[in-house]
Amino acid sequence: MGKCKNCKFWELGYGLTKEEREEENIKEEPNYGHCRRYAPKPRSSKTDDWFSCDWPETQGSDWCGEFQPKKNEEKDLLLLLRPKYRERGNEIIEIIKNSSTRSEVMKKFQAAGIIAKSTWTASFYKPIWFKIHGYD
Repeated sequence: MGKCKNCKFWELGYGLTKEEREEENIKEEPNYGHCRRYAPKPRSSKTDDWFSCDWPETQGSDWCGEFQPKKNEEKDLLLLLRPKYRERGNEIIEIIKNSSTRSEVMKKFQAAGIIAKSTWTASFYKPIWFKIHGYD
């Protein structure tokens, strides 16, 4: 699974863009943020009379089953492919995203005609595997 920090629904801590953090003179980049995939969850205090809504706070290294890469990340992933595979890049990325093991990726590549059976040691997809599944 892809990491929260690479998901299009995730907002880096402070709720500020990089430019806004620079304007506020916030130098450190936090490793937490908020998942904006769904509406905020209401919560209230049992001891006080207050109510608020919050988006789930997660670490950048967390993950979930709703992961979707940021738009520009898809383009960046395509650049990790060798030129001869880029024509089928989107298909390759989808196979990798929807596979839980690297041997499953290889089987799907073979079934789709992306590689020949004799290419079981192919490593062209590994940089993308590591980016998508969070081993960067």
